[in-house]
Amino acid sequence: MYRWVRYVLVAVGVSAGILITGILSVNAYILSLGKPIYSSIEDIPTMTVGVVLGGGMREDGTMTDFQTDRVVQASRLYHAGKIERILISGDDGALRDNEVDAMSTRMIAEGVNPDRIDIDRHGYRTYLTCLRAQQEFGIDTMVVITNEFHLPRTLYLCQGMGIDTIGLSADLRSSYEHSFRAHVREIFARVKALIQLKITKPIE
Repeated sequence: MYRWVRYVLVAVGVSAGILITGILSVNAYILSLGKPIYSSIEDIPTMTVGVVLGGGMREDGTMTDFQTDRVVQASRLYHAGKIERILISGDDGALRDNEVDAMSTRMIAEGVNPDRIDIDRHGYRTYLTCLRAQQEFGIDTMVVITNEFHLPRTLYLCQGMGIDTIGLSADLRSSYEHSFRAHVREIFARVKALIQLKITKPIE
């Protein structure tokens, strides 16, 4: 009986080792791609469209620090004359919270011309943001504005769909609420991104 217990433990250990190795390998692959990521607005080449992704809402109805900084950074990019239009992509409230209207309101408060703002109300996931940017909005070249930990996966997905994409970091503060949890979640999200892009290819 004890022999079977050992066999089971070895099998579990081997399976866990393979799983962990796979997760780490996918993350290393996506992080090694070296897509163009900028931290300075001044270094960004002039482009037509900037895409800013939703970053969540608090229970009190205000935007998280992640989302706020993405909007502020996109607004600064616009005012610097680096982009002509901004596409806001996120949840419209159908899944959880109405990110896109909160982002639009803040962006207008930052002085962005409302006529220069487009809204994708169904960008519920990063994969869908990239897919819809291409299929629904006809975008083939863009700069994505999001937090640095999120950029490698976003660029991997958008570039993988044939969109010429560069990234601008929206890390405007040294610390963020729930930052550790977000980084851990991103490890598994990168694996999901590879599966979506290469295997399942969901359309909604």
